[in-house]
Amino acid sequence: MLVDLTLDEIRARSMARTSLALMVLSVAAGVALVAVLLSCIGLYGVMAYHVARRSGEIGIRMALGSTAWRIVGPILKGALLMVASGVALGLPAVIAAGRMLREHLFEIEPTDPLTVVAAILLLVVAAVAGALVPARRTCRSGDCLAM
Repeated sequence: MLVDLTLDEIRARSMARTSLALMVLSVAAGVALVAVLLSCIGLYGVMAYHVARRSGEIGIRMALGSTAWRIVGPILKGALLMVASGVALGLPAVIAAGRMLREHLFEIEPTDPLTVVAAILLLVVAAVAGALVPARRTCRSGDCLAM
């Protein structure tokens, strides 16, 4: 039976499983990328909403003579505190999920430190941007608009 096959057909048959695995891996990577993007957008939105609700307070502080940094500083501190608590709660879940998925991952460490740190930094950037952009916008808009 192998005598009737050409070299290209034999190669195609031998690579079929590898091609399928690469296709599934590509789809999974795409889904993971969309999930990370959606989580960053959601985190940015929540932080922006949280800061926008404080625009009246920001206006009053500006009217009383506070500097922009004295207004933005505590807002950033609160955003970083929220991210730190999320990381503290989420990191054990990542480790537990990685242990459960270890048998399904080939040649990939489920708790790769570089990947975990990159994901944390990405979420920190999204949270800081979500807090900083609306706070700076409110500080620059003037006292009357903020109140």
